[in-house]
Amino acid sequence: MDSPPCLPNELIDPLLAAATVLTLSRSDPLNDQHHTHLYALATVLPRNSVTLLTSTVLNRYATWITLDTASASGDVCLLNRLVRLSRSHRRPLQYTSEAITFGGSQGCVKVLDWWFDCSGLLFHWTSDAIDQAAAHGHVSILDWWAARCQSGQVPLSAVKYSTEAITRAILNNHMAVLHWWSSPNVGPFKPKVHSFTATIAAVSSLNWAAIEWLESRSLASYHTQTLGHACRTGHLDMITHVHNRLQSVEENQGAVHRVDLIKWRPVNEDNPFWIATECGHVHVLDWLVDSGGYVPEWSGGWRYLDAAVASGDTMACEWWVERFGAGVSSAADLKSALARACESGSVAMAAWIFGKCEDPERCLSSALSLALVKVCANGHVDILNWVMEEEAHLMFACATNSQQLTLMLNGASANGCVEVLEWFDNFNLFTYLDFGKLDALNLASASGHVDILRWWTQRFPDMPIPYSNRALDIASRNGHVQVLDWWASRQGQRPLKYSSAALHVTCTRQGFATLRWWTRQQHLGTVTLPKLGTRMVHSLMDHGLVTLLAALHLLGLVPTETVDTALDIASYHGHVCILDWIVSTRPKSRLQYSDRAMLGASE
Repeated sequence: MDSPPCLPNELIDPLLAAATVLTLSRSDPLNDQHHTHLYALATVLPRNSVTLLTSTVLNRYATWITLDTASASGDVCLLNRLVRLSRSHRRPLQYTSEAITFGGSQGCVKVLDWWFDCSGLLFHWTSDAIDQAAAHGHVSILDWWAARCQSGQVPLSAVKYSTEAITRAILNNHMAVLHWWSSPNVGPFKPKVHSFTATIAAVSSLNWAAIEWLESRSLASYHTQTLGHACRTGHLDMITHVHNRLQSVEENQGAVHRVDLIKWRPVNEDNPFWIATECGHVHVLDWLVDSGGYVPEWSGGWRYLDAAVASGDTMACEWWVERFGAGVSSAADLKSALARACESGSVAMAAWIFGKCEDPERCLSSALSLALVKVCANGHVDILNWVMEEEAHLMFACATNSQQLTLMLNGASANGCVEVLEWFDNFNLFTYLDFGKLDALNLASASGHVDILRWWTQRFPDMPIPYSNRALDIASRNGHVQVLDWWASRQGQRPLKYSSAALHVTCTRQGFATLRWWTRQQHLGTVTLPKLGTRMVHSLMDHGLVTLLAALHLLGLVPTETVDTALDIASYHGHVCILDWIVSTRPKSRLQYSDRAMLGASE
């Protein structure tokens, strides 16, 4: 492995801390781009320093490590350390019913033993505890619950599970779980099966063993929707099996369900023609007509061609035109299909439809009026080049329309499509642009595309491209610190525009990185942040965000009167960490509380 990177001194401690937690817990909320360096640091970290650093790490740097994440990692040592920290009043305990669920879904019997036998904590669990264990195929966890229930350590009334246990086990092909439910060792556990969803899960996953298991127990249930799911798989054996079962199943008070006589609506998730077309399964379409005897419904039949375009498979389009040409190939149908092909960026599909049009130029002109904005927003330069090759004057007609050009460039900017901007620039089409109506800088900032901001300002340095406080406000809300840095670096040319919404939305999303950015700018004197409103402060307390509150308080952004009256809120929601913080920051003579505080604590 490569040696650890050279880092600034101020980053070494927190990174080593994060590396230590990674080594201990294997729970990492950081972005993928940081993994390599942190694991490299963890690898060279002296093993004797892990124990020395852990308490500091958990208390100062890794507040995201809770009993829930420790349970998911299967690390009992980490669970014990968190409990010891809470008992020394250095770190409040944080956990939910997800702790039991996470432990079971990872197959960690020792974690469940810790919670029930060693933790000494009050806790509860939901049906997800068993459902998730079954979904992941952990028979050992199911055995654990059955043994606890049979020994009386867990009351039968407290054992919760749903039909999702069987359905998801089938979907994930965990036959061992199905056999477990059928075994005599499960004690009071009885399988809960939703026949409709379980059968669809078996069909969708091509799980023949599960189908046999369901049918042998008369638990399989076949409906017209089941045929659609079979068609999605593209496997004719499964489709034939479902078809045969449907022919013999008696439904609706004993009436034979003649699926061969059903005419499905074109746009319907149950429609096998629609599903097969959307998936590009031409062989399934052949089977439905030739072997199954099914007939498509033609009310709005043009949508079948639309689905064929969405599949990107010209063979599906050919099938519909050859089989039912009169129903799908009118001028209006082809215009809609061509617009859809352009939006999806499929040059081959667009060219195929273009060749089917009786009046290609008119069809393409109508399609471009519908699709060109999305073509640019999706970055489909190949489509732009294709239109230029086929009918260049149509492209120039759209680009010389200032309103249309503005919409196209705004869409490209919002989605970071630099190549589209360069394409328009190469054809000198910006001469038709009304820069005063352009919203590119606001849109690029909101979506975090610094490369778009650089492109516009470098290509047109003297052009007054408009922007508003939405640029920084939304970038702040979305956590795009790199965008905020870019705007700060250009203060001499473009003054910062922002509103109180920038700070408010940051707080609600726990944007610590964004908050640090605003804090740094305030220290530099480039911004003046407003104080938070009472509603905002109380919202932070509702969610127990003590670290964020403390940071805001140090900046002088938390009004003192909101803290004085906050004991009720913190008590009501059970946030001891907030109570500790309030008491440590305010004179006791100023604190106010009512019966509501005790009411919340009692609940």
